Amino acid sequence: MRRLIKWFIWPALAMLASIALVAAGYHHLLQAPATIIPASEAAAQQANLAHSEAVSGHHRSQIAEADLTTLLNARLQTQRLVATAGVGRVAIPKVGISLPIFNQINDSTLSLGTVMYFPERKLGQGNTVLASHHYLGSEGLLNALNQVKKGDEILVSDLTTVWRYQVAANQVVKQDQVSVLADTGDARVTLIRCEGPRGTDYRRVVTGLLTRRTSLTAKPAKSLGITFSNPPAKDHGPLAFVTAAIGRTMSRHRLDGWLWLMLAINLTVLLACGAGYVLAGDHPHKQSRAER
Repeated sequence: MRRLIKWFIWPALAMLASIALVAAGYHHLLQAPATIIPASEAAAQQANLAHSEAVSGHHRSQIAEADLTTLLNARLQTQRLVATAGVGRVAIPKVGISLPIFNQINDSTLSLGTVMYFPERKLGQGNTVLASHHYLGSEGLLNALNQVKKGDEILVSDLTTVWRYQVAANQVVKQDQVSVLADTGDARVTLIRCEGPRGTDYRRVVTGLLTRRTSLTAKPAKSLGITFSNPPAKDHGPLAFVTAAIGRTMSRHRLDGWLWLMLAINLTVLLACGAGYVLAGDHPHKQSRAER
């Protein structure tokens, strides 16, 4: 029994740990990437905002159904898109939503944060419509929108100003109910995502009415994912390496080097344990002790 524990139980536990690490990496891959941004980037974000251009209805109609490949490709472009298309942040502190706002509408930006559905509309004026993709099973993006309640606060910022909205309605509408997108005489924000599985005809829509406008300070900045210091250093632990390897595997459709290495180590351990178990059973001193 001791021989079995030595050569198989402990190695099996080590192999299960590596499998658990891969599973954790896959789960981490499905979560929205950290997009914390320093307040010092305000000028760059406002420059992007100033170059926001209207898009045609045809362009919006080209948005595809979100899938895992779309999400992976978007994650690989996170830093570039925040730098070139980021124009601010949106947050709903009560449900833990804190996302970048982009002024370019495509599947990548819709998978990383929210997009200005009408980039020509100015933040804090009229109906600011912010949309995102919806990934079932994920905890990121606007997935928690269904938990938002009337009276909750929505924060929108361009990294210098904060527009505070109070939720007035949370509803599910058919996709052809476009009245929720229309510009209005009052200042409001409309957050929208799909409701249900891929191909659904329904949309979750949360509407907030502007209550006040303030300068960016530390308290709302934290909820918005804005920091007045340098963002935390990038994680380089084993989970980060495995997550990146899984992402590269799925986006390129071939097993990444790190996963090949883990597989090779597990197979080597398995073969070594099998050989060790057999050889340990034929050890001379054990035979002589049996003869006695």
